[in-house]
Amino acid sequence: MSIMEPTLVISAHNSYIFPRCVVEHHPLTIVNFHNSLLPRHAGRNAPSWAIFEMDQTAGITWHQVACVVDAGHVIAQRIIPIAIDDTGFTLTRKLAQLGITTLREILPQMLKNHLKTQPQVLDPAARMHLSTEVPNGGVLDLGWAIGKISAFLRCLDYGKLIVFPPPKFHLLGTLATVAGYRIIKSESLLTDIAACLRSRRVLLEDDDTLIELSLEYSYPEDMECK
Repeated sequence: MSIMEPTLVISAHNSYIFPRCVVEHHPLTIVNFHNSLLPRHAGRNAPSWAIFEMDQTAGITWHQVACVVDAGHVIAQRIIPIAIDDTGFTLTRKLAQLGITTLREILPQMLKNHLKTQPQVLDPAARMHLSTEVPNGGVLDLGWAIGKISAFLRCLDYGKLIVFPPPKFHLLGTLATVAGYRIIKSESLLTDIAACLRSRRVLLEDDDTLIELSLEYSYPEDMECK
């Protein structure tokens, strides 16, 4: 490489994987932002996986880039709680802002090359999430508890941004597409709620939460709605 002067490279929201020849080039110090508490949820779409796995907290990691993706020594980590109504979009936005705030704190040390790092804490349950992976394959399991259904719907929700395909679930031998949803928390909910396919909605509930799914679904013309 032609770069011979000490150079700081900051990587954030970057899908490029630095080749070994760049990572091991001595004049370069490459620092990466990751929107999880590494080693948990390494790889892509970490906020979605944190919501889907019903983690209580999320966080960010600034770390040195190593030859193994998201495996470099930690420079700084910060933690925040995951709100009960956080979606993939809102949590990603919160973590991005937390990453910016943290970068402002550590940047003077990085510019002076006074980095204090530590190895990532071993987590046997941690794994790498690939860009092609979708939580539960993008299919909602109606056998889940309401809290898990809520987490699944919210983790795939990036508003108008297309990060994941719309969630689906098995219905009458085919896959119905969830076109929208609402999650309602209440002290008292009706206990006798009908789900009518012809109205293209399904209502799911437990003691204090109601989830309404709006569907895109093709059904036989002679099906009766009871």
